[in-house]
Amino acid sequence: MKSKKPSQVRVAVALFYIALVLTLAAPFISSDFGPRPAGFVIAVRVVAALFTVFLIEFISIGKNWARITYLVLTVLALPAPFMAARQ
Repeated sequence: MKSKKPSQVRVAVALFYIALVLTLAAPFISSDFGPRPAGFVIAVRVVAALFTVFLIEFISIGKNWARITYLVLTVLALPAPFMAARQ
């Protein structure tokens, strides 16, 4: 019999997917891609989304390395909006 995931894990995975959907919707809300071509921005977002889905799935099955990787990448990405706002 397959063991059921704890409710905290199910909620966390659902929140990760909601955050992913909102991140993917952002370019359609604000079409300002800056000096980069739109195709490049979309391609980078698709690759990042696929990698994020990969991490979320491994988080879902309980892999600690995926949780740590997601945390590290999130912490590294935190300064980006502030640096972009300064320009």
